[in-house]
Amino acid sequence: MKELKKILCVLGETARGKDTFAKILEKDYGLRSVVSYTTRPIRPGEIDGREHYFITKEKADNMFFTNPENIVAYTAIGKYEYFATKSELLKSDIYIIDPVGYDRLKSIVLRHKIPVSLIGVYITCSPELARKRAELRGDDLIVFVQRSIDERDRFVDFDYYERYDYKYTNDKTLDDLKEFARDIMKVM
Repeated sequence: MKELKKILCVLGETARGKDTFAKILEKDYGLRSVVSYTTRPIRPGEIDGREHYFITKEKADNMFFTNPENIVAYTAIGKYEYFATKSELLKSDIYIIDPVGYDRLKSIVLRHKIPVSLIGVYITCSPELARKRAELRGDDLIVFVQRSIDERDRFVDFDYYERYDYKYTNDKTLDDLKEFARDIMKVM
C-alpha cells in the first residue's frame, strides 16, 4: 500500500512562531506551505500569494458558492475568514491553521478520502513574549490584543485535550526552533 502524503499542520496563537517555523522547513528542507485565502487585510511585509491570497468577502463567498467541494478547511477569527482549497493542500507539505480549521480539515480528509496524513504541530510561548514578537514585526498592538482574545478559547481546549501530535514551546533561540524542525523532519 502506498504511504499517504504527510502534511504538517502548524497551530499556535498569533506571534508564536508559526511562520518562522514554516520558513525554516521551506528553506532548509524544501517543503512547501499551503497558501490559504483570507479576507483580512494584508500586514506589513506580507505579499499577496506568498503568505495568503488576500481577497474580498464577496470573492470568498463566490468561491464557496461556485466550487464548495474544493474548500477543505475553513475558519473565522474575529470578522475575517480563512480557508484553503483541496488543490493547494495536495501540492503542499505545511499548513498553518487554527484548531477549528484543523478539526474541519481532519473531518473533510476522512469524509472525502483525501490521500493525506495530517500531523498536528502546536507551537506556543508566553503571552508576554508573543506581544514582544508582534511589536517587533510591526503589528498594530490593538489588533494583536483583539486577535489574541479571539483565538484564546480555541487554544485552551486544544491544548488541554492535547489534540496535537507534537508540542513545542518557542521561548528560546532560533537555533532551538531549527533543532525542533530537524526533529519533526524525522517523522516526515
